[in-house]
Amino acid sequence: QHVAVRALHHARPDALAVEEVIARAVTRSIAAANAFHRDAPTETARAQLARYALSESAKSWLIENLTERFTLSEIARALHTSPFHLARVFRRETGFSLHDYRNHLRLRTALDRIENGDDLARIAHQLGYSSHSHFTRAFTRAFGVTPSSLRRKSPNRLLDELRTIVAARLARAP
Repeated sequence: QHVAVRALHHARPDALAVEEVIARAVTRSIAAANAFHRDAPTETARAQLARYALSESAKSWLIENLTERFTLSEIARALHTSPFHLARVFRRETGFSLHDYRNHLRLRTALDRIENGDDLARIAHQLGYSSHSHFTRAFTRAFGVTPSSLRRKSPNRLLDELRTIVAARLARAP
C-alpha cells in the first residue's frame, strides 16, 4: 500500500509499479483465504512448465521493450494472459516483480553505455527514465555510486564489479 501511495504522488506515476502493488495485495488476500483450504491438489509438471514458459516469455518481452513505458495490462495482453496471473507467476519464478526486473535490465544496459562514454542524460532518456535525476537515483540506489562518479573512479574494474552484481541479481532463483 505504502509503495502504491508513494508511486501515485509522482507527476508521472509508473503504471507498471502501481498495478503490480495492487496485484500483490490481491495475491496476499487470496493466499490468506487459501490458508483455510489445506487440501489443495499438488501442481502438475505441465503447470510448472507453463509457469516457467510464461516467465521466460515475459523476460524476453521486457528485453525487447526495455526503453518503452508500459503497463502490466499491456504486457499481459501481449503474452495472452491476465495481468494478475502474469505478476504472480513472474514473481514466483524469478523472485522479482516485473518492474524490478525491468529496472535491473535498464541498469545493466546503462553500465555498458557509461563505459562507452555516452552522455548520461541521453542514457537516461534512451532507457526510459523520466529524467536524468530519476536515472541517477535508481543507479545510486542499486550500486551505491552515482553514474558520474563511476566515470571518474577507475571505471573498468568498478564496472566489472557492478556487472557481476547485476548479473547475480538477475540470475538468482527464488
